Amino acid sequence: MESVHSAALAVLLQLVALYALGSYALSHLGGMAYGSSGRRLIFYLFVAPGVILHETAHYLACLATGTRVAGFAPFKPGVRPDGRIQLGYVRHARRGVLVEAFIGLAPLLLNSLGVWLVTMWLTPVNPSELVGLGAGEMLERLRQAFEQPLLGALWLYVAGSFALGAVPSQEDLVGAPAALIAGGALVLSAGALSPQPALEAARLALSGAFALLLLPTLLAGVLAILAAVAGD
Repeated sequence: MESVHSAALAVLLQLVALYALGSYALSHLGGMAYGSSGRRLIFYLFVAPGVILHETAHYLACLATGTRVAGFAPFKPGVRPDGRIQLGYVRHARRGVLVEAFIGLAPLLLNSLGVWLVTMWLTPVNPSELVGLGAGEMLERLRQAFEQPLLGALWLYVAGSFALGAVPSQEDLVGAPAALIAGGALVLSAGALSPQPALEAARLALSGAFALLLLPTLLAGVLAILAAVAGD
């Protein structure tokens, strides 16, 4: 039971870290969108892969839940009336809070999968070798894998963009409290009512979620550091 609670807490902390680090990186990099045309182009080129995958995740979640889509723009950069940057959107019909949470948080799953698939495709590193390593060990293993700097730069570009694309926007988080409450209730009920096999299944699912988010969170941290250094 304690292992399930510990795994749930670890996933929650990782989600907070991904959101905080990714939001910090995006807020600093986003300043480029208000700069010269050259800086704006660099920013848009960097975030484009992650934004396209992010909005596609919302769209696929709408299809999966039978939610009517009124508008879909996977990448359409611009500035909203309130001054915030808009990079893409999916406009859909209102649904219940749990469906809204599923649609809003879908990029966490698809973009994180994208990070791991790109890592498997562009590097000689087997993603399964990275699971279970500490952040420092993971970075060292990835660094050793890049004997070709151009390939390493391409990986950092695509995987980094996907990682930042996993970060939920303010609108995406509308259903997040309900999702957290439902998830917490499931964990508690599993501990109180479920037999050992169900507890083990819950622990494995949480461990899988932690592993899935590990590399995107690490990349968000690296990009947050780079954004801070570039801003100074």
